[in-house]
Amino acid sequence: MPYTPPFAPYKRQPYTPPSFVRRTETQESGEPVIDVTPTTAQVPEPLVPSKPSLDQITIRRYSQIVPAEFVQHKLIPKPMVPMADVEHMEWYFDEPEHDDDHEVRLYVALSAEDIATIKRWGYQHDTLEKKIPLFDTVELDNLIQAQHQEIEQANDPHTRAALSIEHNQQLEWARQQFIDITILDYLASPYRKQCENRYQTTIAQRQINGRLAEFKTKLEKHRDD
Repeated sequence: MPYTPPFAPYKRQPYTPPSFVRRTETQESGEPVIDVTPTTAQVPEPLVPSKPSLDQITIRRYSQIVPAEFVQHKLIPKPMVPMADVEHMEWYFDEPEHDDDHEVRLYVALSAEDIATIKRWGYQHDTLEKKIPLFDTVELDNLIQAQHQEIEQANDPHTRAALSIEHNQQLEWARQQFIDITILDYLASPYRKQCENRYQTTIAQRQINGRLAEFKTKLEKHRDD
């Protein structure tokens, strides 16, 4: 009889995976497939930064500039002063006070009959100048200069950025403002119009003079009727 040892030390022992590895279904070869995919507990969750709520945002005004103050003389009615005693409409332009005086200053006088005619036919609503900018070149320059000074006095980048944003909207608002001029505006004593230089002042004065001449002709036609 052939010899049979009581045990076979060279015989391969069955494979047993460690406890931390899960055993899955075996392949066709009979070898076990080991799943080494990390469990959910081993994968760190992504960090999501917290975002501020819209309810926490506050709004404040940074600029102390009020654009309307640069044209306040055009917005506030002037107190009416006694006119010169005339028989018919007349007007006068003031002379420049110095070389840098580029302002038109107009004085208009109406007779009692002129005032009655204007009221009778509603000529106080007659537009002599239509859709002219409320802010002229000089007033816009003054506004821009004040904005530059305000930014220069800012101490931190956030304040300078906030001021720049507000200043842009101030200029946008100023450029969108237009007014109509009637005879009532010319009665301001004086009616003022700031120009960029002496030549522009001369042109503006001639234009106003032409409008007043046409208005006077309109009143005289009623006088002759």
